[in-house]
Amino acid sequence: MTRYVSQKPSDFYRYLIEPGLPIPSAGSVPLAQYVCAVEAYGGSKNAEGVIGAVNRSIPLDSGRGNLANGSLAPDNKISHLTRSIGRMTTGQGYPSDFILVMEHIAQNLEDVKRLVVQPWRSEVGPRGARVSVPDGAPRPISEIFGYKGPMAVHYLNAMVEKKVFGLDCIGFVSQYLVYSGVWQAYKTYYPQNYTQEFRPIRSLSQIRALAVLIWSNVHIAIIDTVKSFDPDPEHPRTVTVDICQSSAGGPQLNRDVVIELAPGDTYNGNQLFRFRNRDRLPVNSPVYIGVMPDLYWQADQDVMSGALIEL
Repeated sequence: MTRYVSQKPSDFYRYLIEPGLPIPSAGSVPLAQYVCAVEAYGGSKNAEGVIGAVNRSIPLDSGRGNLANGSLAPDNKISHLTRSIGRMTTGQGYPSDFILVMEHIAQNLEDVKRLVVQPWRSEVGPRGARVSVPDGAPRPISEIFGYKGPMAVHYLNAMVEKKVFGLDCIGFVSQYLVYSGVWQAYKTYYPQNYTQEFRPIRSLSQIRALAVLIWSNVHIAIIDTVKSFDPDPEHPRTVTVDICQSSAGGPQLNRDVVIELAPGDTYNGNQLFRFRNRDRLPVNSPVYIGVMPDLYWQADQDVMSGALIEL
């Protein structure tokens, strides 16, 4: 069954970034950050520390008693309302969960300010790989995230800046597929697992909107728009596209990326493609490209219908 989506990856990007996630008690908060559980790519210990502390210590209903051991009852934690609070700490959270947790922080800001957490920073370790190291001693959240201003929106933007909230590459692509209705829930795929649903292509003429670009098993992005085939769609030498992804700096839209075939180059038997203008992408080594056979952008429907009528 052919499926057409009405929301493109760039629509999801704009929802996250322009103007940002709608937080009722704070305003718009752009999710302009890359958060990843892998230390070599920046780590997520600030996300684990702050989100965990808020979940453990800031109740949904402050008038309710705690459990006998002093901890909050499970149904009095913000995690009780989220789809998966744990995904937020690894860079793959649902946007609705980010909104719930940010709103919980905004509504209880004075209590949140007093929570003591260990701040972390990422730096290059002695063996050349990035590692997470303590950024000073544990201290109140007000001393770590209060530098932008006293209001909730200031704290939330500072938390984004310091990698409490953000998405990694898998988080962006998977949550776009949920946002657009292609998937009903997040799937625990690594980049190469997407080939279970997105079939690798072998020619430039097969490139279309919503195809995924896969860098071995380390990175993934998605094509937003196919702008042109040069010299023509049937025998192109290059294809110009816009690409959406999350990489350094968070969710982004990379415009006018020129793709060409990498003749003779394969990965696990899949044809590789390369970028002619590599400076337009944060990750620019060769990729293989996959399409979901029955998935199309809504604007393609008229084109396909026209082709069927002509037949």
